[in-house]
Amino acid sequence: MYILKNPELEIQILDPVNDRNFLGSRYCTGGYIYQVNDLKKGNLFSGPEFPNPNCSVFNGQGAPEVFVTALNDQCEAGKDVFVLGVGRVTRTSPINPFHVRDNPVVKEFCAWEINQYPDSIKMVSKIVFNQWNFIITKIITLNYRKIVSRTIFRNLSKNTIPILWYAHPFFPFPENLCACKITPQIDLSENAGYTINDYGYIALKKEYNWKKGLYQKIIYNSDDKLSVIQCHPFVENMSAECDFVPESIAIWSNDITFSFEPFYKKIIKEGEERSWGISYCF
Repeated sequence: MYILKNPELEIQILDPVNDRNFLGSRYCTGGYIYQVNDLKKGNLFSGPEFPNPNCSVFNGQGAPEVFVTALNDQCEAGKDVFVLGVGRVTRTSPINPFHVRDNPVVKEFCAWEINQYPDSIKMVSKIVFNQWNFIITKIITLNYRKIVSRTIFRNLSKNTIPILWYAHPFFPFPENLCACKITPQIDLSENAGYTINDYGYIALKKEYNWKKGLYQKIIYNSDDKLSVIQCHPFVENMSAECDFVPESIAIWSNDITFSFEPFYKKIIKEGEERSWGISYCF
């Protein structure tokens, strides 16, 4: 693993080559934050199977990110699909639409050029696949108790590339059942496990069987950037901010972890470059 460290925090970032036992067809292999350790209080992130050291690569842990976009995803079984940030994935399942859950076999991982600096790490992947040509850059920065994960996508193709991406940070299960507060204020549709309490926080219903897990999509009807206050058992103030307006948000939890997932959606035109990021402040 690559390590970024200061007197307060230590970030563990997966090595795209040497840590492939932790990688699969789902999460972006560059800039994958596997854990953040508060040097006085312990691990700050969790995961669906945490602290299992042999958790499934689909579930993962920490603060991974996902490119939902899969190029050539209409191909027949046995052919290659290119999952952005992951690499060539063999389509082993005929199930439509294509989803990495059904297609776990990575034929060839992305290659990343890596440069590490005292307070940051930069990973760059240059891809040519069929008619597509693009560059993905991942930059992770540590500044005191703030971590920034930035993605830069440059389209060198002669056609557009649709981008759908989301961050998937995993936090410890909220023992008091109070999870997070999202700003601007959101509304929840009726569902089995989540509600909004009197203080505007998303709360987990005690009667729900959280061992089953529960995913809930939230429509984001605001032109403002996302800000989240996350309840955390080890740090008093934990916040997250996106420097983009989410297309939507999802929340997911089981009896071990809670996660919010902000989605970024853009059509990247020929020759265009887009940059977006999420920050975590402990």
